[in-house]
Amino acid sequence: MKTIHEIANIFPYMLGDDFEGLVEDIRVNGLRVPITLYEDKILDGRSRAKACQRLGIEPATVDYDGDDPVGYVVSLNLKRRQLTESQRGMVAARIAQLGEGRPWSKITPPIGAVTPSVGQAAKALNIGSMTVTRAKRVLRSGNERLVKAVDEGKASVNAASKIAALPEPARKQAVERIAAGEKPAKVISEVQNKSVDAPKEPTLRRRTIDDLTIEVDESEITEKYESRYLREAKALVDRMGKKDRKILKEYLERTL
Repeated sequence: MKTIHEIANIFPYMLGDDFEGLVEDIRVNGLRVPITLYEDKILDGRSRAKACQRLGIEPATVDYDGDDPVGYVVSLNLKRRQLTESQRGMVAARIAQLGEGRPWSKITPPIGAVTPSVGQAAKALNIGSMTVTRAKRVLRSGNERLVKAVDEGKASVNAASKIAALPEPARKQAVERIAAGEKPAKVISEVQNKSVDAPKEPTLRRRTIDDLTIEVDESEITEKYESRYLREAKALVDRMGKKDRKILKEYLERTL
């Protein structure tokens, strides 16, 4: 089986009964949709290729000849699969992380483009930017079981983000309990109560000022203060030069 392209991996694998059904369908009807390759790697059809490998079938392949491989993969998978908002958040977070630290043109053709922002990825998946921000936190935790729990629909990205913020012993315990089938909300509450050092994630409200995302902690401010805060922030941004505004925007997109 050929190597999987990193773009294909923005979506979770087909698992369980869905995958077994695919294997049976290919066994009975053959491979109806060929595997799509990009840069001689599998761009679309990971599960079909895996099913063919199990059945000992050499799958037919076609080369992708468009100019937007990410958009191609997103479009096909959103049509085929019923994903929760949290699962779409993980997809968007992976899109936002594609090619971090190197030109976006190394992954997809548009010249001069950069890694998509959180806002752009959120728009592509029809979800809020905060969902993507939380999903990025889950991915950056490096805990594969926690990522898997969200990908498989066992935990929401909101719950997983709170777990990612726990100290390592508490995080490990929470992930194990969720994997065993316990409800995430109950697990988080009990683990946080036992862990004195567990940081509590603030409730954040998203506001957009001249395309810059400002997040306000609702637990610490009133509506009156929020209004003044936003006016002062907007005034500060308005006084910035074009170059400084661009730098601030890029910093926020990297860190939020």
